[in-house]
Amino acid sequence: MLNLFYTFMRRFCGYLGIIMVICGALPIVTHGIWRSEGIWALLLGGIFLLVLRQEGLCRKIFGSHWKWIEGAAYVLLWAGLLLALVLTVMIVRYAFFHFPPEGEETTLVVLGCKINGSRPTVMLRQRLDSAYRTLEKDPALRCVVSGGQGLDEEYPESQIMREYLIGKGISPDRILEENRSTNTRENLAYSQEVIAGAGWPETITIVTSGYHQYRASLVAKRMGIQFYNRYAPTSFYLVPAYMVREYLGIVHLWIFGE
Repeated sequence: MLNLFYTFMRRFCGYLGIIMVICGALPIVTHGIWRSEGIWALLLGGIFLLVLRQEGLCRKIFGSHWKWIEGAAYVLLWAGLLLALVLTVMIVRYAFFHFPPEGEETTLVVLGCKINGSRPTVMLRQRLDSAYRTLEKDPALRCVVSGGQGLDEEYPESQIMREYLIGKGISPDRILEENRSTNTRENLAYSQEVIAGAGWPETITIVTSGYHQYRASLVAKRMGIQFYNRYAPTSFYLVPAYMVREYLGIVHLWIFGE
């Protein structure tokens, strides 16, 4: 029985390893995105699982200790998959089931993302398109675009975000910039300052990628901000890498609180 289990697990690791390597490679091949923890976690994790499947090679390397190492690896693998399932449920819950109720006055806060020169990346464009659709439906709604200037960026993200929304027809009077932030906590904290200064509704609707909604919500809760969510869709071939990145970010937030 135990031998059947190990045989099944080796095959499972082989298939899963191939899927992980493909999912890790897709953002690199399709958009040249490679500086992401999720991408490298998938690539390295997939390669590890493919090596784990090579029983003969592993026996030569680890000798009599291999069975114990293999068993421990399988336990960690299933624990990781269970954790990923739990986190996925929470991410889905906040992305798709925490919209503002009809008639609730809020201010949109669009969280920034990397830009390429003077253009938003595909991820940021999807967030901005989601904000645009929301703003178009409610002419009284206003928004803060939030994102500072990274070391490898030519402009503050907020500047490019504002220009993008104005270019799609949103009145400049409805958009304020927050251009100092470098992470999610700062996005929310500095946006609250901008909102307070403008006298806009302090309850916010966070507009970000669906995979990022749960972590952004955790940060907002810890800051005592009253919020709702408005998710932005993500291209399907980018989802695995960015979901894995979120898993790592959420666990880090749980442990270190930031």
